[in-house]
Amino acid sequence: MEGWGVVPRPLLDYLVSRSVRSGTGKLDQLNDDERSLWRMVASGADNNGIADRLYVSERTAKRLIAALLKKIGAANRFEAATLAGRAGLFDDQ
Repeated sequence: MEGWGVVPRPLLDYLVSRSVRSGTGKLDQLNDDERSLWRMVASGADNNGIADRLYVSERTAKRLIAALLKKIGAANRFEAATLAGRAGLFDDQ
């Protein structure tokens, strides 16, 4: 459309603002420990680093991460990081 807007700007802004926070409901479903784990995963921490922080084995860390990914509906760590941003997981930091 040669750069023409087909949606009025106020409506577009409203729709974009709603979609950015589309993951917020996921935060409400998680307890504090799960949120903390999600932050670690989204920050790029590896399994060993997460295991050390949680004082668990690497195998347990992998299991916890897998359960978290399933609960938030993420297929992988990258998607979990993207969802964390949309959910505003780091907004309070």
